[in-house]
Amino acid sequence: MAFISVFGLNYYHNRFPKLQYGVYTYGEFSRLALDQGEFTFVYDPLSSYLNWGKVTRKGNKLICITDDGLYTFVFEVIDSETVAFVASGSEELMVFDEITSDRIEDGTCFHLRKEN
Repeated sequence: MAFISVFGLNYYHNRFPKLQYGVYTYGEFSRLALDQGEFTFVYDPLSSYLNWGKVTRKGNKLICITDDGLYTFVFEVIDSETVAFVASGSEELMVFDEITSDRIEDGTCFHLRKEN
């Protein structure tokens, strides 16, 4: 019976890896900060709107809903230090200038920033 419990726990852990709090980055400007149920998502350095609010985890998905309820962004947890943007279920990422913004598409990976 203990073998089944350990196997089940390992299966759950491998299927839904634990995610670390911190800042996940992509490119030069894009940032996703996660901290105890809250998020901040910056993808356009020229935008004055700050995407911040509550984040909940459903399986291997992070559902980020802005505090004003206007925008939803979905990320898939790849491993403890990587999340990938999921276009399905997320708002379209509109930018002011494509030259000064990172191009984020479905599957774009954000990696946990290491402190020096």
